[in-house]
Amino acid sequence: MCNFPMESSFLLALFGMAGSGIIIILNYFLKSRCTEVRCCGVLCKRDVLSEEAVLEMDRTRGAASTAQTVTRT
Repeated sequence: MCNFPMESSFLLALFGMAGSGIIIILNYFLKSRCTEVRCCGVLCKRDVLSEEAVLEMDRTRGAASTAQTVTRT
């Protein structure tokens, strides 16, 4: 049997990599245009915004950030 030491730095790196992988997968799901997502036995059904609605949100956010920049200076 292998006596591999489970040191805290190893466990920290292991949990960091696992957490990063989970975050990458969740980010992919959030950006996808699918209405039904299945992964590892988990099912998520959702309403996806139309492309026009997303573009409108981007325009309003851009206008809001520009307004904030102007008022700060």
